[in-house]
Amino acid sequence: MKKNEMSLRGSKTRSNLVWGIASLTLAMTVSALLSCGPKNGINRQQREVIITKPVVRTISQTVMATGSVEAEDFADIYPRAPGKVIKKLLKEGDPVKKDQPIMLTLQDEVGYTFKPSPVVSKIDGYVGRIRVDVGGTVNPSTPVVTVVKPDNMRIKIDLPEKYLPDIHEGLKIDFSTDTLPKEKFSGAITSISSAVDLANRTSRVEVTVPNPDHKLVHGMFARLDIPVETHENVVSLPLSAVSWEADKQYVYKVENGKITHAPIKIGIRNSTFVEVLEGVSSGDLIANGKLIDLIEGEPVTIKEEDTDIKEKAQ
Repeated sequence: MKKNEMSLRGSKTRSNLVWGIASLTLAMTVSALLSCGPKNGINRQQREVIITKPVVRTISQTVMATGSVEAEDFADIYPRAPGKVIKKLLKEGDPVKKDQPIMLTLQDEVGYTFKPSPVVSKIDGYVGRIRVDVGGTVNPSTPVVTVVKPDNMRIKIDLPEKYLPDIHEGLKIDFSTDTLPKEKFSGAITSISSAVDLANRTSRVEVTVPNPDHKLVHGMFARLDIPVETHENVVSLPLSAVSWEADKQYVYKVENGKITHAPIKIGIRNSTFVEVLEGVSSGDLIANGKLIDLIEGEPVTIKEEDTDIKEKAQ
C-alpha cells in the first residue's frame, strides 16, 4: 500500500472518531436537557392556583337599569321679576331655611329705579345648585337655584313591562354611582306605575334611598341591579370559577394536588355568583380566576383558599 493512501485512510479514521464523539456528546446533552424540561406536557415546577369552595347562599338574577338620583324633596327657585344678579348671599352646599334669601337681583329698566329683590327658598334644605353668576340676567320663567333636602333620595327608572310580575313594593334594590364607584348603596321600591308606556313598553318604577350621611347628591347617575328571580339556599360559585366552553360549563377541581376538568350544570346567575345545580360538592376545591391554560392532570399548589367572598349583588 502506498504511503499517501495510508495517510488518507488514517485521516478518515480520525475524522470519523471525532464526529462519533461529537454526536455522542450532543445526544447526551439533549437527553439531559429533556430530563430537566417538560414531561408529558406538564412542567415540573408546579404553578400556584387560587381556589374557592361551593357556598350555600341566596342568589338573585338581576337586570340593570339606569336613572338619576334626585332628592325626594327639592325645589327649583325662580326670581320674582326680570333683572340681573347683583349679589349671592349663600353658596352651593350651604344650609337654607324656608323664605331665607339666597341672592339679590335688580330690575333694570330705563326711566325707573328699583330696589334689590331677594330670591328666597321655598323649603328648608341645602343650596344644591346655583345656575347663574353675579351679573347674569334672570327672568321669572327660568330657575336660578335648586334647593334640596338630601336625607332621602329617589331614583326613577323605566322598567320593561316583562319584568313587572317579578317586582313589588318593598323589594330591595342595590345600585352604584359613577361618582362613588367603590361605594354600594341600597334602596327599596316605593311605587310602581299602573300604566305602561305604549311607545317603549316600559313602566315607571320609583326607588327610595335613605341618605343619612348625604353621600348621594342630587343629579348623580346611578346603575341599579333589579332582582327578577331569586333562589334561596342554593349551592353557588363565583362567576370567575366557571369556564364557559361552547354551550357547556365546567370547573377545574383540585383533587389530590392535581387539576380535574369537571362538567357542571348551572341555574340562575348575577354579576358575581352562579347557581350550581350539578357537578360540585360542599368540600370541593375549585380553581378560581385564571382558568384558560389549566391542564387536566396538572399538579398544582394551592396559593390561597378563597372561602370568604362577600356577595356584591343578590
